[in-house]
Amino acid sequence: MDGARLEAIGLCKSYGDREVLRDVSFSVTPGTVLAIIGPNGAGKSTLVRLVTGIEPPDRGRVSLDGVPVSSYSRRQLARRMAVLPQTPLVAGGFSVYDTVMMGRHPHLRPWRGETNHDRQVVERILWETGLNDLAGVTVNHLSGGQRQIVALAMVLAQEPDVLILDEPTTFLDIGHQMQILNLLCGGTAGRGREGRRPAVILVLHDLNLAALYAHRTLLLRAGSTEAYGSPAEVLTEDHIESVYGIRPRVLRHPDAGVPQILLPAPPWSALDVQGWSSAGG
Repeated sequence: MDGARLEAIGLCKSYGDREVLRDVSFSVTPGTVLAIIGPNGAGKSTLVRLVTGIEPPDRGRVSLDGVPVSSYSRRQLARRMAVLPQTPLVAGGFSVYDTVMMGRHPHLRPWRGETNHDRQVVERILWETGLNDLAGVTVNHLSGGQRQIVALAMVLAQEPDVLILDEPTTFLDIGHQMQILNLLCGGTAGRGREGRRPAVILVLHDLNLAALYAHRTLLLRAGSTEAYGSPAEVLTEDHIESVYGIRPRVLRHPDAGVPQILLPAPPWSALDVQGWSSAGG
């Protein structure tokens, strides 16, 4: 198998009388990155729960290589799909090595410990994520950014065909944000079994990061699809104004050539900031 195609078609979800998702569709293929973006309450996290099989859709379907996700057992699905939630649960009392080894659990045989292959996978992931020097350190002695990278290493150790990350850069400084996204989307650390790159789904709030790292972008508005396509097709001034209620300037990144969003200045900045700067200088 060369990899996995994840496809969602016509997903709908309501809680009581409140419709949360309405007719949302997308697909993602091996080696490509899909960014799911949209304001708070747009339905992004609900969409993740449907895609990962945590909740069933009211209508529509999610399939992995043409097989409904709902037909997989949790263990079978964990061998194919890895999920990094918004707030990863990383046990603080374990070493970095042991924590990353937990990612191998779906592949372990019952009543047997890890194999040489499992250890080789973990050692490779530790090296590729820059955690090899911290392998023996207890997780609760790490910084928040380091813990986030440990959580990422743990899901990479699953060697998934599909990798789903729900706001993986939340609470991280820009250096750690780019470190994690470079690992996922550019380096060798994201490679799974037989060197294949997984299909990656990123839920992001930062539109500029979405443009830099994603091949395709799904913009949600109040549970519906506002736009779906390349970052250049989705991240337009009109789409952003329609969804977020502000009209930015969309420029082209001088090196990557992708859209980058420049927020409008607040109405007081031209006078007050200039006056404050002059007074302080």
